[in-house]
Amino acid sequence: MIVSVTLIALACALFLLGGYMVGVRRALDARDALRVELEHAHGARGIAIAEVGRLEGALAQSTDKMRRESLAIGLAQPEIERLQGQSEAIETVQGAARREVQGLRERIAVTEAELLTARASAQRVEASQASAQSELETARASVQRLEAAHTIALAESKRHEAAHALTLAENKRLNAAVAQQRNAGRDGLREVERILSPLLEKERVAQAIQHIDLGRGTREELPRLLDAIAQAGGLSTLVLSDDSGLPLATSAGAERAEVLAGVWSQLLTLADRVVENGDPAPMGVRVLDVDGRVLAHRIFSAGAQRFLLTAVSRAGGLSPEALEPAVAKLERVLMRDAWQE
Repeated sequence: MIVSVTLIALACALFLLGGYMVGVRRALDARDALRVELEHAHGARGIAIAEVGRLEGALAQSTDKMRRESLAIGLAQPEIERLQGQSEAIETVQGAARREVQGLRERIAVTEAELLTARASAQRVEASQASAQSELETARASVQRLEAAHTIALAESKRHEAAHALTLAENKRLNAAVAQQRNAGRDGLREVERILSPLLEKERVAQAIQHIDLGRGTREELPRLLDAIAQAGGLSTLVLSDDSGLPLATSAGAERAEVLAGVWSQLLTLADRVVENGDPAPMGVRVLDVDGRVLAHRIFSAGAQRFLLTAVSRAGGLSPEALEPAVAKLERVLMRDAWQE
């Protein structure tokens, strides 16, 4: 430290000498600065000397401490040797513990494999349970459907029972009405006969027409066939005309057959207009004139051609439906004739 201060002083002197060579004025300033620096250097030297003393004291303390630690180490050597022996024993125990740990790890690996197998089995069991649960839900749904069907069946049975009860009540009412009709006597019987007479007459006419012989079934026999139908049905006139309004055949004694055929052929045109407007095709028309005559018109087809059968009678029960048996006979003849042509 002293050497450093000396070197610093010499450097300052050299600096001052160099400054002196530059100029006296600068030399004076440098001398003053050197004086101040020397004062600082002296102060620093004192501080350095004090620091050296402190360091020497610390060194002495460190030397003493090292001496005491060496003595303590010498005293602790047996303990260290004993601890080294214990360390070897501990290492032996640690080796055994390591082997035990390795065995535990191996057993854990086996246990984990068994656990995975058990989990897979559990998953299969859960899947089986889910399938069983699904089957159970399906069975429950089936039971619910059966219960619903049973409930519906019970309701239907009750409805049938109620209907049966109503039927029994209606039968009782009808029986009472029949009994009342029976008690009504001859007036009731006459009323029934009056109501049923058109139906009976219609059935009688239908049976009579069905037994008419077609003969050879040609158009030459149409007049004979119409005459037989008119006699069976009690008709004054029976005319068969085509879609042009021309009469093809008439019954014996027919009145104004050409007029009937020509005028009422307009029904075919009217039927076409009905169909064009989207309504079902009409098949028959019943007309009552001011003279009390009933005219029944029945439209039918045989092959690709349409025909009109017109019947005239003074019987109030005449209707297009009453001409159905006659239409069936005429269709057979006309179809056979069309096929032969």
